[in-house]
Amino acid sequence: LGYICISLLTTGSSIMLTFSLDSLVKMHIKEFIIWNLASFGMWGLLFIINFFLSPFQERTTQQIVSDIRQEIANRIANTPYQNFKGKNEGVYISWLNTDMREIAEKGIEQYFSFINNLILCVVSTIALLTYHYSLVVGTFILMAIMMLVPKLFERKMNNATLMLTQANESFSSELQDTVSGYDEYYNYN
Repeated sequence: LGYICISLLTTGSSIMLTFSLDSLVKMHIKEFIIWNLASFGMWGLLFIINFFLSPFQERTTQQIVSDIRQEIANRIANTPYQNFKGKNEGVYISWLNTDMREIAEKGIEQYFSFINNLILCVVSTIALLTYHYSLVVGTFILMAIMMLVPKLFERKMNNATLMLTQANESFSSELQDTVSGYDEYYNYN
């Protein structure tokens, strides 16, 4: 519901700015001021909705991350000792820390953004149709181009993400070894 309101307010404000510009061109200053005040009012409502929607998104994100961490911790706890020792402790720390940050930033936040943008596209398409259908056709052609170009780099990005995850695991393992080595050094000196 929040995303629908945000999309309606954003699109409505943009439409009001077109009426405002029309009023300015016609030299109807009073109408110009009224349309701009209405647009500013919509932006005010938009900020209020975002004020309440942002903490909701963050709580939801943290709950999802906590659930995933709990699932990983349960699987680690149920892993036989020999299998557990097959990996360095830093790998498990990376799974519970770095990877969760990646999931939150690149997964969950992107999901919320996708939902918001999808609703905004629908509302904006309806608004464009009120002007002329050719605007919608041109918009869809440009949108298709924008969606196809990133596909050209998808494999490379997936490989880079996998390499980043592996590098973080290795770094966490080395960090764990270094910290563990400090205990040894301290005990013998």
